Amino acid sequence: MKMSRKYLYFFIFFGLYTLVYGQFEVEYSKIEGSLNAKDNYRQNFGRYDGYELELYQGEAINVIVYSDVFSPKIFFVNPKGSVFKEGFSGKTNVATITTSIPESGEWILYVVGDSAATGKYSLQLSIASANSVSLPPDADFCTKLKFILAHANAYFFLLEAPVNSKSEFIKLDGSSDTFIDENDGSYVSKFYEGNSIKDAEKIFKDIIAKVRNCLDGNWKLQSKDWQSVDDYKIKGIMLSESENNIERYIQISLIDLKKSKQKFMGDYIVQMEINRKPD
Repeated sequence: MKMSRKYLYFFIFFGLYTLVYGQFEVEYSKIEGSLNAKDNYRQNFGRYDGYELELYQGEAINVIVYSDVFSPKIFFVNPKGSVFKEGFSGKTNVATITTSIPESGEWILYVVGDSAATGKYSLQLSIASANSVSLPPDADFCTKLKFILAHANAYFFLLEAPVNSKSEFIKLDGSSDTFIDENDGSYVSKFYEGNSIKDAEKIFKDIIAKVRNCLDGNWKLQSKDWQSVDDYKIKGIMLSESENNIERYIQISLIDLKKSKQKFMGDYIVQMEINRKPD
């Protein structure tokens, strides 16, 4: 498939950077684009914008395109010019692709509408380096935490929609329940839910110590003593890091639900939330 296109270059040194330094790397970009009558059009294909991505073998990519005014399609074209993956939107006007990259080179991502499609769309790209797609089975607590923090850069899109749909969701050692909160997109791990304040306090302090041991000096700590929220009480700490206009945070909380109508099982909950603050 050969078509004229407008170029937008991403992550040119992404693979090299990861190869040299070896840490987990997950990148996220959001583009507010639009299709209009001046954009390229091809019969039996549609009106389209094209974006060029420099990608490396073994990386993983998640693409989400959304529009309020037309039904977008995605065509992901490999360096040889062949369509590698396609994504089509339904009634939700959301098209998505998640895949691994089998060869290094210049890939093209086409956002396509029909012949009458005009208007704005939102394009979100999440890309994980080859070593950030999955964890080795012997990964320790700190390695898992750093892996999760890397994916916080891209709002956990590649954890929610992994390349390997059969892969297990990443859980931190000692957690009893782990999930992505549907309200704010946070990664949440519960470490205790029971009726012993003594056990809850001990686990709360232990988790704080373990997490702080994993982090470098770029993380700032804020602590809050017991506060009343609605009909329950909560205390905790917030660890935050700002780098390259991205602010990530870890919140570790001890929640007292003893007199709360919101209590589900135990009187006390110890949990950790990880997220990235919205741009």
